Amino acid sequence: MPHESIVAAGHPETAHAAAYALSCGGNAFDAALSGWLAACLAEPVLTSPGGGGFAMLTPASGRTRLYDFFTQAPRTSNPAACAYPLEADFGSTRQVFHLGAASMAAPGCVAGLLRIHDDLGRLPRAECAAPARELCRNGVRITDHAASLLDVVSTLYLSSSESRRLFQSVTSPDRCLRDGETFRNPDFEGFLDMLVAEGERWFYEGDVARLVDAFSRDQEGHLRREDFSSYEVFLREPLRIQRHGGRIHLNPPPSMGGTLIAVALALNTPLEAHAYPFAQASDWKSWIEPLRLMSLLRSEDGIARLTRTEQASLGEALESNPEIRKAALILFPEALCQVRSEGTTQLSIMDHHGNEISLTTSNGAGSGVIVPGTGFMMNNMLGEEDLQPGGLGSWKPGRRLASMMAPLLAELADGSRVATGSGGSNRIRSTLLQILRHLLERRASIEEAVTAPRLHWEDSQLHAEQAAATALREIKGFAPVEHSIPNLFFGGAHTVCRLPDGTLRGLGDPRRGGVSLLVK
Repeated sequence: MPHESIVAAGHPETAHAAAYALSCGGNAFDAALSGWLAACLAEPVLTSPGGGGFAMLTPASGRTRLYDFFTQAPRTSNPAACAYPLEADFGSTRQVFHLGAASMAAPGCVAGLLRIHDDLGRLPRAECAAPARELCRNGVRITDHAASLLDVVSTLYLSSSESRRLFQSVTSPDRCLRDGETFRNPDFEGFLDMLVAEGERWFYEGDVARLVDAFSRDQEGHLRREDFSSYEVFLREPLRIQRHGGRIHLNPPPSMGGTLIAVALALNTPLEAHAYPFAQASDWKSWIEPLRLMSLLRSEDGIARLTRTEQASLGEALESNPEIRKAALILFPEALCQVRSEGTTQLSIMDHHGNEISLTTSNGAGSGVIVPGTGFMMNNMLGEEDLQPGGLGSWKPGRRLASMMAPLLAELADGSRVATGSGGSNRIRSTLLQILRHLLERRASIEEAVTAPRLHWEDSQLHAEQAAATALREIKGFAPVEHSIPNLFFGGAHTVCRLPDGTLRGLGDPRRGGVSLLVK
């Protein structure tokens, strides 16, 4: 056991790439770079060099820290810019996204992953890139889950000739790649070679910045070369809270997700160990009310709709938790200045040295803009209308965009250590809150916590996976929107855990095709 490491990821190729780095003598931070580069090919709808993200990590001999490499709003706004709308179909719900040059924000994934590797990695960069290079040459077989995800965004990913060339099905030209077909991206190998040889400066000051600038100017976008050259990775102190004998490290401001989760944990009353899904309305209310509150706290309008009782409870919780209060005071007055991302993936790793990393990256829904000669799509973080409560274009020039992404590390009361996070846009906060409550309050295993039926509150509607929805319908006063289980709508919390005796456990969330690998 002392020489074992564990990986949980959203695709087998992502997990195998991370495992490769570990088997070559690398550590968790080498594995994160290797896994992410492979994910850009195996999970191209969810992550990309054109996107952004966060990493919560703890070196074996060091302090937990948060690397913030999320997308940055352009420094100036182009008044002529106009993103165009397209609709994605989740089956049980539909969502409008805005694409094109005007939807792109300055990307941070390349800067962030290379910075983590430079700071903490051991392997040469070329070794970390080897699995991704192999995928460029051999292609990636489309899994059933990947095909389902491409179905959701098919309108978006067939919207431009460059994107269509990459993602169009051979057998069904009006659809994206199908289950069993092969995704091929030869241009990405050239991108990898340049990235390995030249590093971050080539991306942010050289060819990539120049190409995006030229396209953005031609198509009336906002991004310019200066937005790339001025991009920074921020190291932040995590939002640290203690709850039910455990200690949790959460994503701090300016991101929203970690603070909302912290507030909800501080507000709720611990449940007795009843069976879940519950049989009593009181139990369900205790589980659902924090989800509703998180939804309201996202905007000034929502905060205004809090009842006096809720305001009093919130005030009491914040006064008794100074660190959460400080974060809340930073965020809530600016709750309208947030953007969150839909296409998101999670990679969690613990190595035998004692290093831990929870990595969440996103490309939004994708802008439809393929950077010429690179094989990757730019993000559309400025173009998700329903994710900008102040209206499309309400972002503030030059600011780091806020995010619901919340990669976290936790130590439970029994000494177990957990690394997790999730994709899923606004469902991220609900997913991670429920997982934490299962682990902290109900003493559940990570398998039980991750696979339990999920709930989410949004726009005065309660969404529930099937088992929970069935139980709720038997109790007067609840009428949830029912989703099948497992359902990708509720994200993918790929999770790893080190038990007190050193045993490693991992689970890839089945909702998003997750896998876990034990590496010896």
